[in-house]
Amino acid sequence: MDIAPGGCREAPIGLREQHDILAQLCRTEEYADRLIPFAALHPARKGAFDEFRRCIEEHGFRGLKLYPKLGYYPSHPLLMDKVYPYCVDNNLPVMTHCSRGGVYGKNAAGVWGEELGAPHRYTPVLAQFPELRICLAHFGGSDEWEDYVAGIDPLDPDARIVNWVTMIRDMIKSQKYPNLFTDISYTMFDFEENLPYLDISLKNDALRSRVLFRSDYYMTKQEDLSERAVSMRMRHALGDELYYQIAHDNVRHWLSGEAG
Repeated sequence: MDIAPGGCREAPIGLREQHDILAQLCRTEEYADRLIPFAALHPARKGAFDEFRRCIEEHGFRGLKLYPKLGYYPSHPLLMDKVYPYCVDNNLPVMTHCSRGGVYGKNAAGVWGEELGAPHRYTPVLAQFPELRICLAHFGGSDEWEDYVAGIDPLDPDARIVNWVTMIRDMIKSQKYPNLFTDISYTMFDFEENLPYLDISLKNDALRSRVLFRSDYYMTKQEDLSERAVSMRMRHALGDELYYQIAHDNVRHWLSGEAG
């Protein structure tokens, strides 16, 4: 994350150097086949687009990571005018944080900070760049899953646009956005609570082809269950075929644009 443009102090190791360290790690024998590097970008940072291009063209990074709650909308002019067109032209996927939890920019806390990255904020992006593969990470987040399961009225349109789970579901199921994805990687660490809902959701054809299970880096280290334990439980509960689809086929489709 590039936190300084959101009002925080500069990190001891700057973003450019962090990118270089990641690139070096990806070239080692131990990690070359295990890491898929993405470049972080904050559009308020001077030279942000040039740094993103450097990561792609010099280091071979595979995509873009956004975190709007650090203080910008997904439709920021730099993103719309330069970054997204570059991603489309170079077949690069976009991973973006899309849950109410997580990190805020110093000047973006509270309801406004949440709203920066709300699912509906991506509709102008998806409309202008239908070929852009975007993943709304965490499928709204565990709190939104809990609210949904607790009993929002599924027939109340106002309730559906307040809950981020139903917003993302409705956006994907509408099939207006053929390259919109979501993931359940960190959300599934509330395993017992969320697995039944996941299992039911994946019975829908549109959702089943657009949900990803993948690594969530250091966040998994905060939980009692390891990532391996979660993946094994999911494989046992969902069955090999469905698990392979969300952990391999869908991820490959999102990363490369190649379905199946």
